Amino acid sequence: MTRFTLVRRSLRFYWRTHLGVLLGTALAVAILTGALAVGDSVRHTLEQLARARLGRTTQALVSPEGFFRARLADDLEAELRALVAPVLLLRGSAARPDGRSRANDVQVAGVEDRFWMLGGTTNPLAGGGAVVTEPLANQLGLRPGDAVVVRVERPSFVSREAPLSGRRDATVAWRARVGSVASDREFGRFGLQANQMPPRTVFVPLSSLQEILGRAGQANALLTDAAADANAAVRARWTLADAGLAVQGDPPVLRAARVFLEPAVARAALAVSPDAAGALTYFVNEIRRGDRAAPYSFVAAAGNAQRDDEITINEWLADDLGAGVGDELTLRYFVINERRELAERTAAFRVRAVAPLRADPSWLPDFPGLADAGNCRDWDPGIPLVLERIRPKDEDYWNRYRGTPKAFVTLAAGQRLWSNRFGNLTTVRYPAGMRVEPALRASLDPSAFGLVFEPVRDRALRASRQSLDFGQLFLGLSLFLIIAALLLTAMLFVFHLEQRHLEAGLLRALGFPRRQLQRRQIGEAEADQGEYLRDPEEGQVAPPVNHGESLSRPRRPPPASWK
Repeated sequence: MTRFTLVRRSLRFYWRTHLGVLLGTALAVAILTGALAVGDSVRHTLEQLARARLGRTTQALVSPEGFFRARLADDLEAELRALVAPVLLLRGSAARPDGRSRANDVQVAGVEDRFWMLGGTTNPLAGGGAVVTEPLANQLGLRPGDAVVVRVERPSFVSREAPLSGRRDATVAWRARVGSVASDREFGRFGLQANQMPPRTVFVPLSSLQEILGRAGQANALLTDAAADANAAVRARWTLADAGLAVQGDPPVLRAARVFLEPAVARAALAVSPDAAGALTYFVNEIRRGDRAAPYSFVAAAGNAQRDDEITINEWLADDLGAGVGDELTLRYFVINERRELAERTAAFRVRAVAPLRADPSWLPDFPGLADAGNCRDWDPGIPLVLERIRPKDEDYWNRYRGTPKAFVTLAAGQRLWSNRFGNLTTVRYPAGMRVEPALRASLDPSAFGLVFEPVRDRALRASRQSLDFGQLFLGLSLFLIIAALLLTAMLFVFHLEQRHLEAGLLRALGFPRRQLQRRQIGEAEADQGEYLRDPEEGQVAPPVNHGESLSRPRRPPPASWK
């Protein structure tokens, strides 16, 4: 009998116990394979979600606090020879007109044709109306043709935490008709934030959203499918307008849409020319001399031609207060204190000189609610105003001279009183005839203004692959099941051996070596051919061992040489 025949017959006779061991082994292997397969499935799903929310987008530029020219996308397309889509992204809310349902934290996106091209789909806005995503449609119960009310906070260049930042509740709402509902395949999952929950988004035409918000020709995000680094193109094509800066008039005056020049910008602007001079203009609640007061005036801090406790006033203010050289004036004004609360402060100055009145609105920064007001009654600077204090003469001054300061203090004094974490200058003034913009643009880095592209696609795919090894995670979660399956398999194998101890004793008595028996019991599936067990004296093949026979049945005694 060959070893293979013995193994084959043993497998056939003990098929039940072998089947139990096989099933236990299969169970352990299935749990292990399933854990690894689920991990790979989760990783693949995360990759697919990342591709669904970005489409063909490889890089994205998002300006967190400001706006830039939407035409910057056209300039970058010419530089990169790739698709660049301008987008206006805001957070807001959406509701049914009857108020029955409402959704907060809604993404409102103003887009155009190039955005949908990055998503690999046609522009669904071409048919008119707004496009909502499936999660938002399901939450509000919207269908094509229904009306939806969208509300967003009116964006501002000035942080709401800055002094004189305008209205705190500046929101805008409009009613739109739902043109279609975008699924994930129609770029409805678009979002730049990594989130497994599908975003609730309202898509509207870019030009319409710009008109609603009063931001004609502006955007705050750019998307591109360029393979090359787009930041080099930004550095070649950006302008001061993209950074919220403007050089106006002659003599040139540098102004910021954010009102206060950031410290880095101010340093670069002053370094352009040794004759550049910084200035800080502020809105004060009152300028008082004794029992006479001029309400709500602009005071400019510039130069150092006088002492820090002195003030120069114009002829209009001198006549209004009956003030002259040597008189003491008290200024009252609001600032943001350490707890970020509005607090009123006072400062006293002595009149140094009375200057002729010359209209010069270039001193007035773009204070929201002030610079664009038609008259004093329309002022809304974000601080408490008592409009009844405004006199006809104050209205006349505003109509004729706009934001021309009524008084001047030194720059050091003004910065000591009105500096804040957003900056300590509102303008930088240059000599007449100087070309400022090229030199200033060369000295500034666009990335300091948020004009920097991020590789969103690479980051999203890398995060889905490397943030967590889901195979090892699910393997660890299934560890107890795997151990239990292995213990079950081992227990079944031990029971199998216990049932065969009589056979093992018989074979041992017939002269089989212990090691060979162990090999056969543990590895019965081995396919190695064994030698024939021959009677060395008779030259005959030993009779096969019939495992099905009772061990008590009489047998022919083995030859003496087998012992």
